[in-house]
Amino acid sequence: MIKRELEPTCMGDQCPFWAVDKNDRVTCPLFIQTIWSVKGSNSPKVINDCAPKRNTMLLMDYSERAIGIQQDYEFQRDKYEKVLVKVSDVFEEMKKRNEMLEKNLCLDQPDNVTLTEMLE
Repeated sequence: MIKRELEPTCMGDQCPFWAVDKNDRVTCPLFIQTIWSVKGSNSPKVINDCAPKRNTMLLMDYSERAIGIQQDYEFQRDKYEKVLVKVSDVFEEMKKRNEMLEKNLCLDQPDNVTLTEMLE
């Protein structure tokens, strides 16, 4: 995940939905606490989040990843097509050379004898 996900997104008292009851519990309908594992640390990090903001940030991250995967896929497809064209060219060249070889070897043979029949 990207670094911005470790920052709290809850605005606390500045949010119009923010409310705390008499037992000091947050009653904001958008408030969630998320738990993240920090790379290089054994203890998880608890972050106060605003659900719509966090979901939007995660959606943006997944969208960026999907775009990156699509670009990689298109790059690999283009490389595959180039290799396929090269292999096809090689086979065409081999076919031409075989035909030339067969033509040259069959000059002193009757017209109805093929190279495979000559090799048998």
